[in-house]
Amino acid sequence: MVYIIIFFGIIFVTLPQLKSQINTIGISYLIIFILSLYFYLKKNNDTKTTLNILNGYEILSIISGAMLTFFLSRHIGAITASGIVGFIGYLISMSNKKLFFIQFSVFCGSFVGMTGSFYMKNYYELVISSFISGIIYIFLKNHFLGFGGKLGAIAFSAVLITIFLTGLLRYVIFF
Repeated sequence: MVYIIIFFGIIFVTLPQLKSQINTIGISYLIIFILSLYFYLKKNNDTKTTLNILNGYEILSIISGAMLTFFLSRHIGAITASGIVGFIGYLISMSNKKLFFIQFSVFCGSFVGMTGSFYMKNYYELVISSFISGIIYIFLKNHFLGFGGKLGAIAFSAVLITIFLTGLLRYVIFF
C-alpha cells in the first residue's frame, strides 16, 4: 500500500508533463502501476469478483456521476459539484435498498468528473476515463477494505490512463 501511495504522489508531480508530451518517466510509471496492480490481484486470488449484470449498472452509474459532476463543476465548482452528485447517489441508494451499491459508484464517478478542463477537453475523454474507472472499480471493490481514498485513487488512475492513451494516440497519429 505504501508503494501505491508513493506512486500516486510522484505521478501527481509529473502529471502536467504527461499531458504536454509523451515521456519515458510517465510511461515507466504507468507500466509500474499496471504491473503492481496485476501482481497484487494475482497474489490475493480475486475469487470474490464475478462479472454479472450489476457490474454494468455500476459502470453506468460511474459514467453518469462523472458526466453530471463534469457539467456542474463548470458552473458551481468541482468540490461542490462532487458533493451534490454524491448526495444524489446516496438519496437514490436510500430510496431503494436494491440500489445500495449505487452510492459508491456514483461517488467514484464524481471524482472522475472533478478533473480539470486542462486534462479533459471533451465528454468523449470523460466517458473513456469513467469506463476505465468502472473496470478498475469492479476488480478492486472487494480489496483495500478499510483504507480511505480508494475511490479517489481509482478515479485518479483512470484519468491518468486516459491522459496517457489520448497522448499516445495523438503521438501515433501525428508521427
